[in-house]
Amino acid sequence: MTLQLPAARGGNEPIVYSLSPRVPGLRFDTATRTLIGAPWRIGAYDMTYQAEDHESEIDTLSFTVTVTVAARISPGELLDVAGCADGTFIDGAAATPGLVGDCEALVGFANSLIRQGFLRKSNVLRTWGRGDARKLEEWEGITVIGGRVVRLELYSRDLAGRIPAELGRLDGLRVLQLGDNRLTGPIPPEFGNLADIYLIYLADNQLDGTIPRELGKLGSLGQIVLSGNRLAGEIPEWLGQLAELDNLQPANNRFSGPIPSSLGQPRRMTNLNLRNNDLSGPIPAELRQLRELAELGLGGNRLTGDLPSWLGDLARLKSLDLGLNFLTGPLPAEFAAMPGLRFIELIGNRLSGTLPWEYRERTDESTWASTATA
Repeated sequence: MTLQLPAARGGNEPIVYSLSPRVPGLRFDTATRTLIGAPWRIGAYDMTYQAEDHESEIDTLSFTVTVTVAARISPGELLDVAGCADGTFIDGAAATPGLVGDCEALVGFANSLIRQGFLRKSNVLRTWGRGDARKLEEWEGITVIGGRVVRLELYSRDLAGRIPAELGRLDGLRVLQLGDNRLTGPIPPEFGNLADIYLIYLADNQLDGTIPRELGKLGSLGQIVLSGNRLAGEIPEWLGQLAELDNLQPANNRFSGPIPSSLGQPRRMTNLNLRNNDLSGPIPAELRQLRELAELGLGGNRLTGDLPSWLGDLARLKSLDLGLNFLTGPLPAEFAAMPGLRFIELIGNRLSGTLPWEYRERTDESTWASTATA
């Protein structure tokens, strides 16, 4: 949709225009006073359009944007799954049954999102199987190696809607990258069928629900990046059973409860980022077993207890964020024994003492100045 709003009459320039609230899928261009885009969340939005002149004189206009149903989809907009086996999308399909199955899963994935009606006409999924991207190996975001789809990378491609369960059929997939889109709903439990998956990257969407238990079956899973969604519930204990896990980032969600002690089990862990949730309780001592840990982010929660001295045992740690919690006690002298530490954030706790001079001498002032404690 495109809607140009009227210019203000009178007033002393420059005049600044604003529009609120934000309608998912629409953006307001202040220079042209135009509301443009494809709204995707059903609802009625009471809008306030405001013009403010140089002398802070304000005039407003109210109206309602109503999003009722998604756009109608014609059959011609969908991919024909028969093209996976008849040679349209794959050369020599009869000799590559695994690739045919992958193709059928991808067609199901694309058609499901198209049917939901929230994809723009120019979306990359609408180019699959058409024009210069007729063959599967030419589809944007797809990598085929050894006759199987091993990477699906659609970062920031304006995908919108619920994640289709069909992706769970890509049992040769190693990398799933769907970050920075407009995906909603839960993480499909069918992802538990991605037997070879190493990276699941779903950050910066609008996903809700919990982390599905089925992911606990994925013995090859090394990286789970879920930051910037609306996921809730407790951080699952079973995540600690993923022996290959080296990067766990469920930051900026709505998780609550304690930090599972089992997260000290994946000995390859280099990045543990649980920032900005609603986690409570003490920092589990089991985390001292993460000897490869380079980044530990626990800031912006409701953690309590003394600041653990064993943090000084994490010799490879480069970044430590414990700010904005309810931690107490003195700053451990052991921090001086952390040779690689280059960033530390402790602000907003109930700590006492100062950072060791040995640490200050090997960091720039802008890094440690924010750690002042009361």
